[in-house]
Amino acid sequence: MRALILKDFLLSKKIIWIVSLFIIFWGGLGTFVNPEIGSIIYIYLAFFIAYYCTIMLFGFDEKVDSDTFINSLPVKRRDVVISRYVFIFIYSILICFSILAISKSINLTPFKGISMGRYFSPIEIVTAMTIIMGFMSVYLPFNYFSIGKVKAFNQIFYLFLIIVPGILFRFVSEESLRVFTDFVQGLNSYTIIMLIILITLILYFSSMLFSMRIYRIKDL
Repeated sequence: MRALILKDFLLSKKIIWIVSLFIIFWGGLGTFVNPEIGSIIYIYLAFFIAYYCTIMLFGFDEKVDSDTFINSLPVKRRDVVISRYVFIFIYSILICFSILAISKSINLTPFKGISMGRYFSPIEIVTAMTIIMGFMSVYLPFNYFSIGKVKAFNQIFYLFLIIVPGILFRFVSEESLRVFTDFVQGLNSYTIIMLIILITLILYFSSMLFSMRIYRIKDL
């Protein structure tokens, strides 16, 4: 299983340059705008990169028919599924902490004077991870069930993610954004955070079990 996780990390290096540019630019930009917009940027950025990496991995698997090759090896099908879920979880955490590092490092640069000192807060990291894991809990099983239908979904949803920021900041009022950020910051309670994390992990684990069942009986 460790080799399968390492394989996904090696494949993710194919997009490391674009991921780095996104994190540096948008993660840095979040410190120069007002807190409401900055919060949206950080959470959206984490979700977008996690989703982009996921569709890249499944797209590569389909292109080279890696399922057939991997299953010709002495590897259990459940390990193939578990490794992908573990990779996405770890990769999402790394994305969040990379955004945090970039946003905080602005204070160590000459831009400190014009920065608002706004960085990716812990509660926003929890919110981003909750959104990512919640989405992946629904999205990943479909990749094992029907890659064709997922490709159709990806074409529409990816385009939606590209255009939604412009629509959001053009037509949604700053007051509405403030309501969202106030709600997120209002979750800043140890009990609430632990409950959110627990529910998200249970949902993600249940999704993994469901995907394992689909993949186990799937014809390759």
